[in-house]
Amino acid sequence: MSDTLLRDKSYGPRQDPALAVFPAICNQSDLLHLLILIWERKTKSISKKNLQRQKVQEILQQKFRESVLLLWPILHMHEFPGYIEGHEQNNQSRIAFANNIQELGMLEILGKNREQFGIAPFDMSELACNFP
Repeated sequence: MSDTLLRDKSYGPRQDPALAVFPAICNQSDLLHLLILIWERKTKSISKKNLQRQKVQEILQQKFRESVLLLWPILHMHEFPGYIEGHEQNNQSRIAFANNIQELGMLEILGKNREQFGIAPFDMSELACNFP
């Protein structure tokens, strides 16, 4: 977010789905933990060869964007239990659901199990974030 503000030097709406979804992920501790795990996995895959060819900041921003957008479908699946802060049983069912999705793979779930899993329609408000 800070890079976007510093680069553009103007406030107002931005067309950036990763920045628009990120606050929703941060408000849910289990999804934030999952984001951290995905981030660690993605940054481990960065080779020193790639770091020498491209700017480190650009690579890390790209990996951040990929990590956040991997969680977008989970946030919008009808079967994903709603977040209740401090409710241990609910949090365990959410973690189990997210782990199941990771094991099976998102494309596998959405492609072959359409009857079992539903996803909320895309909303244009999720594309933009507004900086005051």
